[in-house]
Amino acid sequence: MIEDAYRALSLLSKHDRIDPSRVALMGFSKGGDVAFNGSLKRFQRMYSPAGVEFAAHIAFYAPCITTYMEGDDVSSLPIRMFHGSADNWVPVAFCRDYVKRLQQLGKDVQLTEYAGANHSFDNPLSPVHDDAHAAAEAMQAVE
Repeated sequence: MIEDAYRALSLLSKHDRIDPSRVALMGFSKGGDVAFNGSLKRFQRMYSPAGVEFAAHIAFYAPCITTYMEGDDVSSLPIRMFHGSADNWVPVAFCRDYVKRLQQLGKDVQLTEYAGANHSFDNPLSPVHDDAHAAAEAMQAVE
């Protein structure tokens, strides 16, 4: 999936109506995992078109459970993560630890947590929500 994202970047970067320096990678859940781990320099070296990289990596409720070789060597461009503190599918604790470690290394990474929000907090129709009120509050916070 990370390779697919970089193939899309390659295609977009050649389009005459697209500024390749403004293409961000964003994903949700498993796609959030792709968006976050797509920031690893090892994957950039493997898949990125020469001279082009994503302007930002935006991950919603990414798992953060996979440890990669060179996992702390990430893009110097912004990495933004959004997660519910009550996520019952993908606990945020792994992301907290990883983000803290990357921040200590001076990386431009931020984790925003939404109190009481579960997995897929941005979808009020998701059956994952145990507390519809918390999900609605989390959605308002995102807007």
